Amino acid sequence: MSLPLHLEPFVTQEDSALELALHAGKLPFPPEQGDELPELDNMADSWLGSIARATMQTYCDVILQIPELTPHSTKQLATDIDYLVNVMDALGLQPSRTLQHVGTLLKTKPEDYRQVSKGLPRRLATTVATMRSVDY
Repeated sequence: MSLPLHLEPFVTQEDSALELALHAGKLPFPPEQGDELPELDNMADSWLGSIARATMQTYCDVILQIPELTPHSTKQLATDIDYLVNVMDALGLQPSRTLQHVGTLLKTKPEDYRQVSKGLPRRLATTVATMRSVDY
């Protein structure tokens, strides 16, 4: 949560060379299509958005490598995802769709899994179902 404080000097100082370099450069982890982009107001927010998206993608990649989840670990992971979503919200950033989908699939009761997963990416739904040992 202190990252914005570390980026603040780049917002408050007028440095045309830095601004030109940041505009010319291409940040990794660009926003997803259709996302609101309040972060384009200044470069520090653009960096923060890129770092946040990288964090969420890395987190989702690692989650999807988990071979098996017990019911207790499923609840804990869903709680952890909710916490990260709240942090993103506090920073004024949107959680990634993948992170939202994983959270939804983890919170879904096994008997409702097939119905809830219909509108979500099939590969993601299958991976989470396998982790949770849910027949779907």
